[in-house]
Amino acid sequence: MGFLHANGAKFGFESLGSGEPVILLHAHSVDRRMWNPQFEKLAESYEVIRYDLRGYGQSDIPRSGEPFSHAEDLRGIMDELDVPKAHLVGLSLGSFVALDMLAFHSDRVLSVAVASGAIFEGETGAQAKSDPNFKRDLDVPAFKRRWLQSLLADCGPYREEISGDLQRMVADWSAWQPVYETVLPIAGASSVPLLRDADARIPVLVIIGEEDSAGSRRSSAELLGIRPSAREVRLQDAGHMSSMETPDAFLDALLRFWRAVPGE
Repeated sequence: MGFLHANGAKFGFESLGSGEPVILLHAHSVDRRMWNPQFEKLAESYEVIRYDLRGYGQSDIPRSGEPFSHAEDLRGIMDELDVPKAHLVGLSLGSFVALDMLAFHSDRVLSVAVASGAIFEGETGAQAKSDPNFKRDLDVPAFKRRWLQSLLADCGPYREEISGDLQRMVADWSAWQPVYETVLPIAGASSVPLLRDADARIPVLVIIGEEDSAGSRRSSAELLGIRPSAREVRLQDAGHMSSMETPDAFLDALLRFWRAVPGE
């Protein structure tokens, strides 16, 4: 593990392997460790990069009152690592970030694979700035316990097998977002026209866990309507954390997808 600086912030990251670049984008409340089941296996054929989004893991906490966006952070990280284009893989929050890159910086994208949601319907801002005077009165340990239970409830029959890893990541989470964040730093629904117009030659894969929440499945279906050429893969026995619940099936879906992607 190392650190790099981009857009005025420090990010914890790891890189392994060689070949076409693949960047793994993690979900909310966890960190880059959620990709442990795929990281080394993907590195057998690709240059794999995973990092902690701003406000998560080993990366810097956002500074209240200073605007940032996860997609612009990603672009800055790619610049720092001298990665002109990459395959992007996101889950939940990570999927929103990947799709923002497709919408705003399609020239940096080889392909996009998203899981557990696609189009966020809540309040967002592509360059979000939190109110420096805002702070929720929140019992953070109690909130984390409730959050973990809700996350596990949206998982499939293998939830117990991954509960320990999820619990450790949620325990390590700063919880800056539920205390201070007022607007999610992604484009959300405002990106839909751009996603429709983004280069149709850029392949999109939509991975749907059959046991995921209705909201996540509805969000994924919306993306399939926006990008008619997108490919859909449904994973049995997988819910919201499909890459952890059914890791081999998730990896197989990615490899099959990329094998069909035309070379540069």
